[in-house]
Formats: sequence, C-alpha cells, structure tokens
Amino acid sequence: MGLSSRNFRLFIVMVVLFIIINLLIVVAASNSMVVNKQQKEHPPLLLNSGLTDVSEAEAQVILWFDGQDSASHSEFINNQVLSQAGWEWESHDSQKALTVSGYRRLKASDEAEILTWFEAVAQMVEQEGGKAYFDERIDARVDGMVYLRQNGFEPKQGVITGTTASIAGWQEGFFPVVQAGRDSVNIQLLTRSASQGAKTVLAIPVLLEEF
Repeated sequence: MGLSSRNFRLFIVMVVLFIIINLLIVVAASNSMVVNKQQKEHPPLLLNSGLTDVSEAEAQVILWFDGQDSASHSEFINNQVLSQAGWEWESHDSQKALTVSGYRRLKASDEAEILTWFEAVAQMVEQEGGKAYFDERIDARVDGMVYLRQNGFEPKQGVITGTTASIAGWQEGFFPVVQAGRDSVNIQLLTRSASQGAKTVLAIPVLLEEF
C-alpha cells in the first residue's frame, strides 16, 4: 500500500511537471511569434514617431524606369500606380528615362497604409527593372539618431553641412538596400534649421530630390 502511494505521488508530480513544461513551451512560442510579428511590422513614419507634435506632412513618391522600354513601363504605371487615389501624379518621359512623381498630404492615420502600399509598389517596380523612392516632409525638427535607434535601424552615415544635418541607416529586411559608398543603407533623415523654423524629411531608401 505504501509503495503504491509513493508511485501515485510520483505520477502526480510527473503530470504537473509535464503540464508546466508544455506551458513554458507555449509561452516561448507565443513570445517568438510576437517578436517575429514586430520585426515584420513597418516602423512609424514621422507623424507617428512620437518625436513631433506636427499633425500633417507632405509625401512624395518617385518611380524611375529606364526609357528603353517605356511602353511596357507605362502600362504597368497606368494599372498599378496611377489608379491609387489621393495622389497628384506627374509623368516625364524621355529617351533616357521615364519618371513618375506623386504628391499628397498625409495625416498620422494615413501613414501605415501609405507605407504598406509603397512597399508593395517598390517591389513591383524593382521587378520591372525600375527604382522607387519615397519621402515625407514636415515643418519641425526630428532627431534622426533617436528615430533610427528607437526603430531598430543601425546608423551608417552622418554629415552636417551648414544648417542641414543628414543621417542614413540600415535595417535587415526593410525595403531594397542601396549602396552609399561602402555602406548599405535603406533609410535617411535630414533636418534643416532656418530662421522661419526647422524642416525634416524622412526618405526611403534615400532622398532623390533636393531638400
């Protein structure tokens, strides 16, 4: 009877340990899924960064294609780009290149959807042999180093010229990478100070037009 009692207690202990181990495995798997989900989520743009109180921004998209196959590129642009509502589009076609530029105002509630859309378009543009650029501009100063670090980007290059400060960063898996000298980068922030106030631009992967 005593031996049976000890065996029963041992059995109970083993069952409890089995349940605890399985619970720990489930929790670990759940935490891993959360981390993976967070890694796949886009970083916030400027209005949702928590680094500014500005409520609106200007956004620009630039799509560049080699001019040798402009007919094919034009069909792609008409079907996949110009149908996107809320943008004002301009197109410039020459023998060397086809460039399409889009402009719009953004609120904080627009940013996540716009960035998701741009990522999809950028991948399609790359498949078409082109290049895609995005930038968002606000009338305020944002600390580029703080923005990069709080969103998991590794600062790569920084320069200060007069009243303009620029910093470029890199994050694995975030948009196509471009080469800036010896460094790979896929995001850039520039801030310019002036008597009438500061301005900041966030560019993906880098700024194409003058700031």
